[in-house]
Amino acid sequence: MSGHGYHWWQQMLSIDQLDTLKKVNSPLLIIQGGMDTSVSPQKTDELMLRLKDLGKNNIEYRRYEKLDHGLKDSDGKSLRREVVSDMNRWLQSNLDDPKKHKIY
Repeated sequence: MSGHGYHWWQQMLSIDQLDTLKKVNSPLLIIQGGMDTSVSPQKTDELMLRLKDLGKNNIEYRRYEKLDHGLKDSDGKSLRREVVSDMNRWLQSNLDDPKKHKIY
């Protein structure tokens, strides 16, 4: 499935994502396709709400409602270029603000 081997899947499925993200202190952008069938948009929403409840304010979440895991719309048109542009703007805004880019 997806070209990944057993060890990759074992590692990916055993990671406690909440625990990992709780430890991140540098700015972080998480993107999610609303039509993703590989990564649950609902579970990602729940994870982000939990992080917000824990007071994590260094993580920004952007959900692209009409895009799938490959950042394509329902017609199969890739919108990767637009998403990467959004990511670039986010990165630039975080690099321009020295208070935001503490790296631990």
